[in-house]
Amino acid sequence: DNYSASRVLFESFIEAGGEAIVGIGSCLEYGNAVGYVKENSISTELGHFGETKAKLRDELSKMEIPYLWFRPFYLFGRNQHPNSLLNMTLKNRNASNNTWLQKPNEAHDYVYAEDFGRIASALIKQRIWIKELNIGTSVTYTNLEFVNMIRKELNLPQYEVEVTQSECMKADLVKLRKVLPEYQFMSVSRALAETFSNMKSDST
Repeated sequence: DNYSASRVLFESFIEAGGEAIVGIGSCLEYGNAVGYVKENSISTELGHFGETKAKLRDELSKMEIPYLWFRPFYLFGRNQHPNSLLNMTLKNRNASNNTWLQKPNEAHDYVYAEDFGRIASALIKQRIWIKELNIGTSVTYTNLEFVNMIRKELNLPQYEVEVTQSECMKADLVKLRKVLPEYQFMSVSRALAETFSNMKSDST
């Protein structure tokens, strides 16, 4: 349904004389790739979500209009869905061990949602339509490391579990560095501090 509706929206926008289209894809378009992935990397073993996103992007690339197709990696920040790792950590804040955490050693390229917003805003304002673009930090953390950073921010005890990082994909940022060479991503720890500060402000 999302694919069909988006395609109709794209076509209607072009017919109405739109200047360019901005779409949000996903790093899941890369499937089971590991290591640094470039925007033109060949995808293998895509899940249903990644396959649908990739199919929609392929359709967009055939349309006669400039476009930006952002591929954010593992976004985090306030107002995430209830089953996000951040919110699940908050829900299990009183758990004495990490048995609630699925795949603690699975690693991801976590990127702050506010960084994604700042990058998207900068490129759109400058009308830089460069097709596909990775949005990630190229730095990876395991789920358990990410959870422990959240717990540290909440002044909670760390889970003392030996961590072995699994192979994972991370964003190749060559293309991003060409268009925004001075941009610096916020560290995960600092981004979490800002997230909780904003969440406190939201609740008051």
